[in-house]
Amino acid sequence: LRVDRHGARLGRGGGWYDRALAWRRAGVPLVAVCWPWEFADEPVPELAHDVPVSAVLTPERLEVL
Repeated sequence: LRVDRHGARLGRGGGWYDRALAWRRAGVPLVAVCWPWEFADEPVPELAHDVPVSAVLTPERLEVL
């Protein structure tokens, strides 16, 4: 639903996606794919188990965080 400039994500998965990300290979970048209006300047809420993304990809650009 939303990604902020610090890599925090806000969605509807209840933490399931974060648990799956724990199995990724170390050093693999995480890229959120979203619409431009979902990439926010204001921070989104974070929980202790949240895994931040390292980049955001929209149809217009790729921004490395």
